[in-house]
Amino acid sequence: MLDTTQYAEALHIYEQLSTELRTKKDDYKIVSKMLINQLLFLLKREKLSFGLKQNHTRAEQICSEFLILIEEHYWHKKSVKEYASMLGISPKHLSETVKATLHHSALSYIHVRIIKEIQYLLCFGGMSIKQIAYALNFETLSQLGRFFKRYEGMSPKAYQLKHRGVALYDKQNDSK
Repeated sequence: MLDTTQYAEALHIYEQLSTELRTKKDDYKIVSKMLINQLLFLLKREKLSFGLKQNHTRAEQICSEFLILIEEHYWHKKSVKEYASMLGISPKHLSETVKATLHHSALSYIHVRIIKEIQYLLCFGGMSIKQIAYALNFETLSQLGRFFKRYEGMSPKAYQLKHRGVALYDKQNDSK
């Protein structure tokens, strides 16, 4: 379990990795491998020192519990209010605590997790976009489309076509 600072650092590395894989600039594979190594070393270091750290502030505890809850419930819960209720605190308190501790809004953490899942399912899930919308509890297919387009700047179908072909091409080239 990462403390909030280490989680933010791991998230930053993950975002860099995502950018590298999306933009595919020169030597992106080498840079991507280095970022993965950096992330793995960070996680290894934290795993080894986990038992040594016991003094967390209440804000860090709230943020840590919030991030764990997102991982457990993002399929069905999409609002700060729902997560605050599970934590037994007000939505305002959760929002302020997350913003002050992690430097991003609570809602952005929820949305980023949902977007990452949609991206994964579009490229590797073998599901139709309609099935993805249903699985992630979107009321309609167009609601998922608007949500995804707001963050990615393209429709789920366009993303799927763009990245699924690249993933298959990379896989074929790696096996040669």
